[in-house]
Amino acid sequence: TLMNDTPNSTQNTVASSISSRSKERNTPTPVPGTIRKKYTNVNNSNATKDKSNVKLLETSAPTKLSEQRSIQENSVTSSDKQETKADNKVEPVLSKTKLQPKPIVTNDAKQANANEETPKTQSDEKEQQIKSQETIETKKPPTIWRNFIKSGSDFKFQPEPKRYHMYVSMACPWAHRVLLVRALKGLDEAIPVTTVHPIWKRTKPDDDHDQHRGWVFADPDSDEPFTNTEGVGSFPAYYRGNKKDLVNNCTSIRELYELAGDTSGKYTVPLLWDTKHKTIVSNESSDLIKMLNKEFNAFAKNPEVDLFPESCKKNKVWHQSGFTLDLITVSIDVVSQRAKKCYLEASGNILTDADIRLFPTLLRFDEVYNIYFNINCRMVAHSSSILNYCREIYQVPGTRDTCDMNQIKAHYFCSHVELNKYSIIPIGTNFIHMLEQPHDRDRLFPHINMR
Repeated sequence: TLMNDTPNSTQNTVASSISSRSKERNTPTPVPGTIRKKYTNVNNSNATKDKSNVKLLETSAPTKLSEQRSIQENSVTSSDKQETKADNKVEPVLSKTKLQPKPIVTNDAKQANANEETPKTQSDEKEQQIKSQETIETKKPPTIWRNFIKSGSDFKFQPEPKRYHMYVSMACPWAHRVLLVRALKGLDEAIPVTTVHPIWKRTKPDDDHDQHRGWVFADPDSDEPFTNTEGVGSFPAYYRGNKKDLVNNCTSIRELYELAGDTSGKYTVPLLWDTKHKTIVSNESSDLIKMLNKEFNAFAKNPEVDLFPESCKKNKVWHQSGFTLDLITVSIDVVSQRAKKCYLEASGNILTDADIRLFPTLLRFDEVYNIYFNINCRMVAHSSSILNYCREIYQVPGTRDTCDMNQIKAHYFCSHVELNKYSIIPIGTNFIHMLEQPHDRDRLFPHINMR
């Protein structure tokens, strides 16, 4: 019973009643202002014979400090206090003048105790290291491959058509950003792309001690269905655009990193590969967006497209929206207000880097994040301003080809077996169909047409 939610008079009556019943059962009187959880036996061997070995476990309830001290002085007997001091398993009673602090155990002490109890073997440390590499896309690990492509003889990586090869996943939101820029700029011929299978597999299946799982390449010539890493499920051997690695003949993205001499152990996409020097140029999506936006204009079909216009750089609210709103834990209400302002505060008819960063998150929100990450207080489909904002971007030429909800859902619901062991994929709300419906920009802003 939570005592501090009742008036003082009621607390005294309840405390008296509890005290009388506790004496009849020969158990300690619970301290008012606490929640009684359960009884447990200190001495398991004589638990049924000796009732004195039964101790009452308590957890402090949120009461005012002055009220708690007063109640404890009136309700806790001297024998109870002595018993509390003698029993290390019960929290110390608050004194009249000073709170008794709980013993503090430092992280070093915890680690030392853990090492004494269960000494770690080399295989355990390796397994822990592999587990630390497995991340869900809500938090992207830091990157170490951050070379830049620049024109000029002084630069190792210079812009050239078909020299660089892009490795992506249609499911990954960071890779989706780069695919959007590539499509909007018209760089599909200048920078070829290989798309991996959306469902993670073990990257070293022949090594029982290596449990790393990650992106692997599909085999369109194979009829063998995919399963998750627990061997559960039956999924297509390839999805739209999935194919083998014809550049380096690797079987996984991890193999590409090892081919380049990577030591970070974070095998992520997108990845830009230099076929000339046989190495990784960059795997940082924000850097790749900037390179594709500016450095390949000589080979782009749409060189006039600029995702970083000066007008939007000066507008902090608009420019920062893509950085702050790309967090899936933010309130949809805030996103909705920003979406309403976007048309007014920006240049009006220009797609920017902020849109490129925000759209992949909104695309995945209803079908994946709303279910998988329990962010179900709002939905994009129920927010008219955001839905129409997404419709407009989706209907820009080139954008819809970068959106594949089947691969997005297959990845999230089948790759993380600790969250979905049987890889059950929800049918969903057919969000892509909603994006194909007309938006209301012409009605709201008849004088502005989106490029």
